[in-house]
Amino acid sequence: MTKVTYRTELFPSDGRYTALTPDLNIVRIGTTAEDAIESLRDGVDGYLQVCESDGVLEAVLEDAGFENHGDAWIPGKRTVGKQTAHVRPYKPPTQTQRPQKIPETTPSHSRAEPPPQ
Repeated sequence: MTKVTYRTELFPSDGRYTALTPDLNIVRIGTTAEDAIESLRDGVDGYLQVCESDGVLEAVLEDAGFENHGDAWIPGKRTVGKQTAHVRPYKPPTQTQRPQKIPETTPSHSRAEPPPQ
């Protein structure tokens, strides 16, 4: 039997709870925290059993960043990378930066002149 330890995150929202395992990207919702966690456990168990029966469990866990420690798999410490956002202070546009008003023109086909004969 293979033991897989995974992280669980729980978020309350609109009177319900969302349980998530980010390592396997599985999400379940419940009316209570316990329901959401139990539903997540069932979802993860079912997913891992299917992976095992298909012969891809090890590959799936490795791809998800888990580390094999003999008879147990634990979440690895994967870092995708650092992201930096540069936020500039807001400056209202100056008079020269504002768009110039374009004078209204009348298309040549709609002028009041009669069409040529």
